[in-house]
Amino acid sequence: MLRPAGAPSSSAHPSPARPPTVALANFDVERHWSIGGPALPAPGTDMATSVVAGANELALLLGHTADWAVVKSQPDPGLIHGLERAGLTLPSVLSTDGNVPTNSVTEDALASPVLLDHLREIATSGARLAPHGFSRVEAELCELTGLTPPMSGPGIATAVNSKVFSRRLCRAEGIAQPPGWECDTIADLMAIADAIRSRITAGATVAVKDAYGVSGKGIMLVDRIDQFNRLVRMLARQADRGGEGRLPLVVEEWQDKRTDLNYHFTIGADGAMRFDFVLEAVTEGRTHRGHRLPARIDGCHRRRLRECADQIGRVLATHGYCGPVGIDAIVCADGTLFPVIEINARNNMSTYLAPIRERIADAGSVGLALQVDLRLPAVVSFEEVSHALRGLDLTQSWRHGFLVTCFASVNAAAALADRTGHFRGRLHGVAVAGTTIELEHLETEVRTCLRELETSRD
Repeated sequence: MLRPAGAPSSSAHPSPARPPTVALANFDVERHWSIGGPALPAPGTDMATSVVAGANELALLLGHTADWAVVKSQPDPGLIHGLERAGLTLPSVLSTDGNVPTNSVTEDALASPVLLDHLREIATSGARLAPHGFSRVEAELCELTGLTPPMSGPGIATAVNSKVFSRRLCRAEGIAQPPGWECDTIADLMAIADAIRSRITAGATVAVKDAYGVSGKGIMLVDRIDQFNRLVRMLARQADRGGEGRLPLVVEEWQDKRTDLNYHFTIGADGAMRFDFVLEAVTEGRTHRGHRLPARIDGCHRRRLRECADQIGRVLATHGYCGPVGIDAIVCADGTLFPVIEINARNNMSTYLAPIRERIADAGSVGLALQVDLRLPAVVSFEEVSHALRGLDLTQSWRHGFLVTCFASVNAAAALADRTGHFRGRLHGVAVAGTTIELEHLETEVRTCLRELETSRD
């Protein structure tokens, strides 16, 4: 545990107006939601899995002094100092007993007897688990510790997070979405295959999406009939091997988009909905790379997103869902808004920017949340990162500079280095400036400085 020092006790925190929360950034929760079903190819490596799991440290950005964050390893003191110097209020920190790089933070927590005992004591205050997403492993953590679960069972979030569920909800609610289809079985896919071929023949590109794909994984773009036919044959074999013919998929016409948006709302235990924010996402290919703060979005589109949040929130509450909801939307090149591309029954990466977004807005600045991918020859220290970024520290006025928000993901895959001794790492942070032009220059400077880490020991 990092703050306060020593083992937690009933007097470790003052009694808050609400029960404390235990934040858990269990990224890649979709792996557990999709277990047992056929899926599209989603290439990945243990190294990539470890880097994503290492971002669990972002949980430090959620909660207040009366709350807790569980992480896979103790954060570097330099990270804590930087966040506090920037004026962010942090929760107290508990770390797992061990850190298996490819495990989610929840999986490591379940294998941590000392941590479980601490969580049992915290649970006596009525503490509530606040995970990135709620699956069977988070439900097990609640059962073992007595922490209050975010909802009655993990099956609710599993159902809501499906892209198939999302399309059907939008159709029922009259919410515009890209032309497309959804299916539950291979028989459903066969029934719509000719219609899909007709659109491809007419020149459309279609996106075939796994119901639980995330961040560019589990999606294939198809623009040729022979390509589509091969995919159908592969999926049919998968579905047959499963014995039930299950095949939860979405097929949509690919859009010429101008802007990616994320908006976020929270459904309380009483079913009340709170709209939180809308941010502009930065993507590279089909992979999330960060956010612009504030979002560049016109008033009409912003109002429509709030209307959709109200509609969707009411429906999800009737399904028993409560907690964070992150929705992906796009604005097309011609200005058309599709307010729902998919519903995420979990936090978005934008969720972890909430306290930062507020400070940027208060300062009248603009910001860019960054994920900087690195190929490293050796483990690097926080001090080395700070040295590489010398002179670029975020000012306390929030008018200029760069703030590191997650360091653990830099070295998370170090034990999985390739034959040359190199491994992939990722630094999360936020660049802040007074104007958009200044921000662009700062981003370039930050990326250039961090490249020194890739060559400093070669």
